[in-house]
Amino acid sequence: MSANMEGPVSGDSASVVERERRFEFMYQAHYQSIYNYAVRRVISAQEAVDVVSDVFTTAWRRVDDVPLPPEERLWLYGVARRVLSQHRRSSMRRGRLLDRMKAG
Repeated sequence: MSANMEGPVSGDSASVVERERRFEFMYQAHYQSIYNYAVRRVISAQEAVDVVSDVFTTAWRRVDDVPLPPEERLWLYGVARRVLSQHRRSSMRRGRLLDRMKAG
């Protein structure tokens, strides 16, 4: 392996560690707030857990796009709002499907 190839790999490893630390901090700092936000807007606690899971999955995938504190919290709320909207649309589709199945 050439020296040119080793440099970026080392940098990438440090970058991965930094991203993991940033995500862990964000998760620990904001999990409860995002959960509270979700649980007030869904029917069950399990649905709130699913919403929060989706929010932090998005945050992990897009950790480089998440703004720095304190704006990261607002970013997470925006993601939660969109995830909740997707969950509502999915529930409505399931309800319409069940209605069609009952009628048919």
